[in-house]
Amino acid sequence: MSHRGKNRALLIVNCEFHSRWSSEELQSRPGAKREAKRLFNALSKCNYAVKVHYDLTAKEIEDIYEEECYAEQGDCFISIISSHGTEGSIFDCEGQPVQLTRIFNILSPQRSHNLVGKPKIFFIQVKGGAQAYNFSTCF
Repeated sequence: MSHRGKNRALLIVNCEFHSRWSSEELQSRPGAKREAKRLFNALSKCNYAVKVHYDLTAKEIEDIYEEECYAEQGDCFISIISSHGTEGSIFDCEGQPVQLTRIFNILSPQRSHNLVGKPKIFFIQVKGGAQAYNFSTCF
């Protein structure tokens, strides 16, 4: 293993939503900050460099992943997104959908040379009502 840089973890946590999507208002997620703090502590103990971002717009989310393309990386990258969502997308803090494939494409080998050949692990937690959403992707 290379150990060029420290393993990195990125947490995107949307707790407060400021507009309406469809005909339903997206409720705040007060427990999400507690969960993020626990994840931060656990990953830090595993020697990950952890960045946590709260209540981001779609553009801010994409920009943060773009920055990861150029960051010095260790042997593994972990991404955790916690928000409202539907199958294949999460909602930003303004209630706009962000397609997960867009995020995966940003971190693809063609665009993120620092992550080529390194595991990229994604955990997506969405609150989307009673329906559970399952998906997988490999690149």
